[in-house]
Amino acid sequence: MMFDLTGKTAIVTGGRDGLGRSMVQTLAGAGCNVVIIDVACDTVAAAQQIEAGSGRIRGIKANLLDRTELRTAFAMAVEMLGGVLDILVTSAGVRYAVPALDHDMERWDRTLELNVSAVFECCQIGGKLMTQRGCGSIINLASIRAFVGSLDAAAYGTSKGAIAAMTRSLSNEWARLGVRVNAIAPGYILTALSAPVAAKADESAEVLKRVPAGRWGTPADLAGLTLLLASDASTYITGTVIPCDGGFLAR
Repeated sequence: MMFDLTGKTAIVTGGRDGLGRSMVQTLAGAGCNVVIIDVACDTVAAAQQIEAGSGRIRGIKANLLDRTELRTAFAMAVEMLGGVLDILVTSAGVRYAVPALDHDMERWDRTLELNVSAVFECCQIGGKLMTQRGCGSIINLASIRAFVGSLDAAAYGTSKGAIAAMTRSLSNEWARLGVRVNAIAPGYILTALSAPVAAKADESAEVLKRVPAGRWGTPADLAGLTLLLASDASTYITGTVIPCDGGFLAR
């Protein structure tokens, strides 16, 4: 029963595809009522197609780069959830694979705006609702790039390092108010973004040399951590940035 989320409510940004979608399925499968906020034009339809388990999934289309849309979407989502927010997952983000010397400032700014500033505002909105009730869990999506560098990832790595720092800072402010703030740091996970690399035998082999588990991760590999951090099983866990990387950072 410790992992049961029956009757709990959640907002997941970027929950239409990839890691976010898997996290939505995990929460709903444990009985949580979930609202997805995503920029994709078919977010509402996609939400209806995701297996909900014993929970319920609904969707709102919104561009989180637009502050007005972000705030409106959150207000709508909270209303859909009956005015109560128990869990917030911030998985919306962007990554451009560009060498630092060639990285234009427009894409740099977009990366930091969506991956950092929008995440902070989502946390701020969610944090206000949760601290008023004295309970809640926020799960941010960081990356192993918050710990180690890589080629062509200057903006992305910078943004994920910021997420790790933000997570720790918010946890210090809100722990005494009953709100937990943690982050998951995925490693090499098979998604639409990583598929081109995984499809190339030589590049995939280079990746797997660094992964003790000997395989690419899948979005489903985040399920256990998601459920742990969202549930009462983690009431004394806050301020952590937990890798889900098949041992990558240990090698």
